[in-house]
Amino acid sequence: MKKIALLAAVVFATLIAVLALWQLRNIVLLFVVSLAVSAMVRWPIEFLTSRRVPHGLAVAFVFLIGVGVVAAVIFLIAPQLAQQVPALTKELGDAYSRFYMSLIDGPSRTAQLAGQWLPKPSSLGILANPAATELPVDAAVEVTMSLFDVVAQSLLVIVLSVYWMSDRVSVERLWLSLLPPDRRARARDITRAIGASIGEYLRSEAAQTLLAGVLLYVLFSLIGAKYALVMAVVAALAWLIPIVGAVFAVMVVTLIALLSSPLIVALTVALTLAVFALLEFVVERKLYQRRRYGSLWAVVIALAMLDVFGILGLVLAPIAAAVVQIVIEELLRPAPVVAAAKVVPNMEALRTRLTEAQAELAQLDDPSPRTLGLMKRLSDLLNKTESSFVRQ
Repeated sequence: MKKIALLAAVVFATLIAVLALWQLRNIVLLFVVSLAVSAMVRWPIEFLTSRRVPHGLAVAFVFLIGVGVVAAVIFLIAPQLAQQVPALTKELGDAYSRFYMSLIDGPSRTAQLAGQWLPKPSSLGILANPAATELPVDAAVEVTMSLFDVVAQSLLVIVLSVYWMSDRVSVERLWLSLLPPDRRARARDITRAIGASIGEYLRSEAAQTLLAGVLLYVLFSLIGAKYALVMAVVAALAWLIPIVGAVFAVMVVTLIALLSSPLIVALTVALTLAVFALLEFVVERKLYQRRRYGSLWAVVIALAMLDVFGILGLVLAPIAAAVVQIVIEELLRPAPVVAAAKVVPNMEALRTRLTEAQAELAQLDDPSPRTLGLMKRLSDLLNKTESSFVRQ
């Protein structure tokens, strides 16, 4: 009965914990995103500290550079997007209206039936009424509040990430202290492997997205495509979506390119595929050593996260797949076998070194209490070790 009661209590506590996490999923998501950002910036910070840059200065420098790059990109593209998106919306609406009327009024009975299955131009909302791009006051206030909310959450993520990077060792020691001593090494290996993989993946995706946007914008502008910036931004963001991102990007780019000539359509699709191939087979292999998990496994995780978190979950699915794969590999990895040979320490040499250290400490005018406490603990540990060998 005691085992049954204990099992029931464990199951009940697990359900309560899962329910609490679900209710606080937005807070948990911010917490997880901040950990991911700290994992992403860990390598450049460690690179700077290895060059004798102070840790605090390295953290401040990396975060300032990252925030500056994001702010500069938004500042450069936002005004042009604000001009191109309404014009694109109007032109797409006019083009769809002409296409719809050509089917309905066409001589072919098949075309008329196909037109009846398509939505009417008046039912397409903003495409049917381009003037609706001018938001009413209530909608403008709602959009402004949403932007403030995004900015506030972004600042919170940055602050938490700076905290994780500034006190990473203490945080790691704190949560490892909650585990039994024999499991701490395995848990530390798992968390460090997860952090390294997530950081490598995020750095790769950020670099690929920025590179895709710049290359596509330059190439689309060179061939004279309309709305080159909109197509480049949509394609670069779609590249973040695994499995179907490239297909979605090509579809959207093709749809917008149809507003130009057929030659522009062909060149646009060809250039988009060429840039994506460059990212997939050259850039990504240089930046990220992809973990070998099965495609079916990745698809299952992607569908589950899509159902829970929407498009954001689909974007984060590769990270979740890599995390699960790392945990499974580490748990299934056999524990290292320790040699059975008995190790006999040289107690006399240890006692001599301890005595020398105590003599050097006694010569100091004002030794710190922490150093004195550490020396006492070493002496007690050595005495216990000697007594255990005497009993044996």
